[in-house]
Amino acid sequence: MENDNEKLNAFGLVGMIVGILTLLISLIPLIGVFAIFLGVIALIFSIIGITKLKKGFAIAGLACSVVGIGISAFQWYAVSKAASEFDNTMDELDNMNYNYDESFDNLDLEDGDL
Repeated sequence: MENDNEKLNAFGLVGMIVGILTLLISLIPLIGVFAIFLGVIALIFSIIGITKLKKGFAIAGLACSVVGIGISAFQWYAVSKAASEFDNTMDELDNMNYNYDESFDNLDLEDGDL
């Protein structure tokens, strides 16, 4: 029979494994934004694991999940900022195109002027 010192901290181990996955996935451009969901799961398991007797896996999982969530949140911000800038640029181009077309409508040309 195992005593309390020899028991494996299952929550800490799961938190560490999912935290490492979070960290690895968060480093993939454009896909890493979805690692934030895994990071939250890893964070929950790691916090539960810290309340147990052996804390090594839980602390490692907590560190990996926090770093992974940070990288993922930065990617989320960068992608949303880039999408917003792209939308603004497309609106400006559309307005320029509209004004360009409108300027030709106002010309008073006769058949032989061009």
